[in-house]
Amino acid sequence: MLYSGFAKWIGQINANKYPMDSVLSWVLKIVSDIELKYTVMQHFLTNYSTEVLQQTVYGIDTLNHLSEWLIGFLVEKMENVRLHQDQSSRKEIVEAQRYVMMHLNEKISMDEMAKRLDLNSSHFSRIFKKETGETFVEFVKRSKMERARELLDKSNQSVEQISEELGFDNSSYFFKLFRAFSGMSPTEYRKKI
Repeated sequence: MLYSGFAKWIGQINANKYPMDSVLSWVLKIVSDIELKYTVMQHFLTNYSTEVLQQTVYGIDTLNHLSEWLIGFLVEKMENVRLHQDQSSRKEIVEAQRYVMMHLNEKISMDEMAKRLDLNSSHFSRIFKKETGETFVEFVKRSKMERARELLDKSNQSVEQISEELGFDNSSYFFKLFRAFSGMSPTEYRKKI
């Protein structure tokens, strides 16, 4: 069903000879809406970045490439929803995770998060670890490092800019965390790509 409907859509674009810029703009709007809807779903977490998505879409130069990329994008989103549909987490944990994912550019402490959720810090710490298998601090670090990897893969920002964007005052601390997370420095990681 996905492929036949998609083939019709691509056929219409070809038949009407729409300018590629217009088509890319439409696709960006569609995939941005999908990403935003997933971001606000109660049990779905994402590293969604408008900037990275825009760079990806506007980096596509042919309708065939766009078609392949969009099908891959949609299939991946459907698989993510399927994987997460049975996930049962406490509302407080989902809220904390969502907040972290939407504020990766800030410093986020466990005490501040517990306060934001009107919970005692030690109680929040216990339930977070019980529900997720990792501490809140580990979750924040991992989320920031996954985002750093994504930015190193898909953006032209310098390592220092990425460090700053992820809320690190000290880029040497960022380097240390990234090395512990990925087994190499951010510079080595980018050269490996």
